[in-house]
Amino acid sequence: AVIQKELSALSVEFARYKERWDSLQKSIDRVSKDVKEVNVTTEKIITSLSAARVHINLLTFSSMFNLLIVVYLILGIGIGTIGSAISMKKYLEV
Repeated sequence: AVIQKELSALSVEFARYKERWDSLQKSIDRVSKDVKEVNVTTEKIITSLSAARVHINLLTFSSMFNLLIVVYLILGIGIGTIGSAISMKKYLEV
């Protein structure tokens, strides 16, 4: 009677174990499928980039420096003009 009781309890534990194992297997299968899909997408991206021969042209330091000088010069003139106009309007209204 004691052995049958213990075997019955063990049978319940094995049933739980099988449910958990099946659940884990489904999760592993889903992850595996997701990884395969990501690999397919990665290959498509690499293939399209290779086919398009995308080249990124980087600016040289001198061309970047010249561009920054022009941008800052324009910003400085704009800010100075606006500031001067506001100051003159303020002092002329007094």
